Amino acid sequence: MAIGFTPRHILKQTLLHTPTKYFMVVAAETAAVLNWDITYLSDSGIIAETKSDGISMTQTVKIKLIEDELIIESTSNTSILTDWGRNKKNTKQALLIFSSISKMRTEDQLAERYEILKKEYTIDTFDLLAGELPAKQNRFSSFAAIFAPVDGYFVTPIIVVLNTMVFLLMLFSGISGLSPDNNSLVQWGGNSRESTIGGEWWRLFTCNFVHIGFAHLLTNMIILIYIGALLEPRIGKVRFVFAYILSGIGASVLSLIWLDNVISVGASGAILGLYGILIILLLANLVDKSAKKPLLAGSLIFVAYALMSGIDGRIDNAAHIGGLSTGLLVGAISLFELKKQTPDI
Repeated sequence: MAIGFTPRHILKQTLLHTPTKYFMVVAAETAAVLNWDITYLSDSGIIAETKSDGISMTQTVKIKLIEDELIIESTSNTSILTDWGRNKKNTKQALLIFSSISKMRTEDQLAERYEILKKEYTIDTFDLLAGELPAKQNRFSSFAAIFAPVDGYFVTPIIVVLNTMVFLLMLFSGISGLSPDNNSLVQWGGNSRESTIGGEWWRLFTCNFVHIGFAHLLTNMIILIYIGALLEPRIGKVRFVFAYILSGIGASVLSLIWLDNVISVGASGAILGLYGILIILLLANLVDKSAKKPLLAGSLIFVAYALMSGIDGRIDNAAHIGGLSTGLLVGAISLFELKKQTPDI
């Protein structure tokens, strides 16, 4: 399990069976068996793209030869926090198939296939595989990129933009950006017991996009960007947006039931719901073992901190508990489908 904005996994092994002259042939046949699209081919190896299953991101895989050493490198094509074991799985599968083909093919068969490949592909004379591929621009390299939907990080920036736009509209209407009053919060969709129970049930949804000042918005959006980049590529954009909405509504409902005269606003309940889903995935062993402990520890520490911060009554802890509980429930209900989409790791 790789963790970072561009997850990668590299596997190296001394080349045993394949004549270096025909390394390219075995590498190309390995990609063909795995149904990967070859994008570059040379005597030193290949570069291929994996197929998308409609939910997960794709990866770029390099199978290359450097001084009698087989190097298989898989890199995610989307800037995300975790690849959920896909890059590791790619390298393990490629090594297994490469080794099998190397043992099965005679040198004459490899030579024949080499001539066929020369006709099917343009064998590049400038060898990209001798060094590193030109670095792709990091989608998180600029502040503006945080708000740009991309594969694997599509819904999260839209939600961030919506929250930010609501806050800016509040500012332009003359509401304080540091400490708006309760009437202003209710005016912009805050969850008020009197108004919501009085028939304005839409407030259960809209209150999740209203924030009490810039610091409140900034804190929630930073956390949302983190958990979104981590979770959205794993569960898919459709399930992610429904999880966010349901967790936010669950937070609003419990706040309405638990508290009498509190104006409930903010995305923290929905965000805790997303953490609830992540915790379920971790407890169900749907991640690589090497990443489970740090991710689980970090998630539990954050949840504990969020709940403890509401003990003094200044923060709507009912919304936190409602959002977290809804997320845990959504995660548990989704487990069966998510297990079918999880690679064997």
